[in-house]
Amino acid sequence: DHEAYVNNTMAINPISRGVATLDALNQYGTPYDSFYNTVQLLCDSLTTQRIDLSTYSPADSVYLSFFFQPGGNGFYPFVNDSLMLFFKQGNTWKEVWSDSGSTVQPFRQVMIPVTDTAYFNDSFQFRFVNLAAFQYSGSTWNIDYIRMNAGRNMFDTAVNAIAYTSDPTNMLNDYT
Repeated sequence: DHEAYVNNTMAINPISRGVATLDALNQYGTPYDSFYNTVQLLCDSLTTQRIDLSTYSPADSVYLSFFFQPGGNGFYPFVNDSLMLFFKQGNTWKEVWSDSGSTVQPFRQVMIPVTDTAYFNDSFQFRFVNLAAFQYSGSTWNIDYIRMNAGRNMFDTAVNAIAYTSDPTNMLNDYT
C-alpha cells in the first residue's frame, strides 16, 4: 500500500520514530472523496508483506501487538470513524479488532492473539484500515511499534528496545 504516511511529526509522544499515519487523504495528499463530504469510506490502509507462520500453531502463543493514537497532531477522528485491523484468511480479509474515533489521547497498546489455525500458513498477512467521514477532513490515526512473535502472552506489553522518539539534538552545532 502507498496510502499510509510514515513520519516523525504527526504523533504526540510516540513510542519510537517512524509512526504510520492513516488519514482521509490519498497517497498524493488529496481527499479520497471531496465531492460527497459526508459519506464514510475506507481510506488509508497499511498491509504487511506475507509472513510465514506455517511452522507455528496456536500452542506457540503468537501475538500481534501495536500502539495506536487517535488524532495526534492531526484532526481527531469522529465517533463514527474507526481504525480497524484485518487478518487475511484465504482471499478474504476478516476484521479482528477496531476502535471508534475520539479526541486526541496518548498511545494505547493492543494485544491480539493469533489463535485460528487458518492463519498458520506461509502467507499470513494483516492490514490496518481507517474508516472516515469527510465533513472536516478528519480521522487521523497514528500506529507505532508493531510487533509479532511467538511465546508471548497478554501481559507481554513491555517495550524492551532503545529507540529515538524525536529528532536527536545536533552535537556539532552548524554541521550535520
